[in-house]
Amino acid sequence: MKTWSAFVVSVVLVAGCDKGDKNKGGESGGGAPAIAQKDGSDGLKDLFAATHAACTGKDFAKGKAIVMGMLPTTAQLKKVFKDDVPAAKLDEVAAQYKELPPSDEKVACIFYPGQGRTEISVHKSSVADLVAYKEGTPAFEEFPGGAKKLAETVLRPEGTFYEVEVTEPGKDMGTKFHMFYWDGSQWKMLGPVWRNFRD
Repeated sequence: MKTWSAFVVSVVLVAGCDKGDKNKGGESGGGAPAIAQKDGSDGLKDLFAATHAACTGKDFAKGKAIVMGMLPTTAQLKKVFKDDVPAAKLDEVAAQYKELPPSDEKVACIFYPGQGRTEISVHKSSVADLVAYKEGTPAFEEFPGGAKKLAETVLRPEGTFYEVEVTEPGKDMGTKFHMFYWDGSQWKMLGPVWRNFRD
């Protein structure tokens, strides 16, 4: 089974690719958000901006708390996955988030790619649009094929997901982070979990 740190590396290497191609204690999920959050694209953009500010300002404890609060528990995953997804599979997905990278700084800065990439763009799609994957829509243009596969097979049809892209100002290519959703009170991130559903 993958460790959380391995999963984070996969977020950076796979989710963070160029286009064209205990909150405090270290546990994921649970607890109140580290900062006030709001639903919608602007709310997710603000949250990313807060992680960037914590990283560049070297407030790694705050940055880590924000990031850890975005990692869902098994119970929270049940809200976005269909009822027929086996409990063991949800446990497997949730387990990926549990082992911390070796330093608070690495956790706090996971969403800050550096390299002059400071512009944050948020792309939204319903699960229905991901299933349709129609050319010209945000689903087709901004979400990877793995997200379409999840939508077709295991995601609840009423859900909405977001991609976040961090680019240099004025540039069209940057680092992407996958599959964020609003759980009713705060933001959560799935990441590239289509890997868990390949078999």
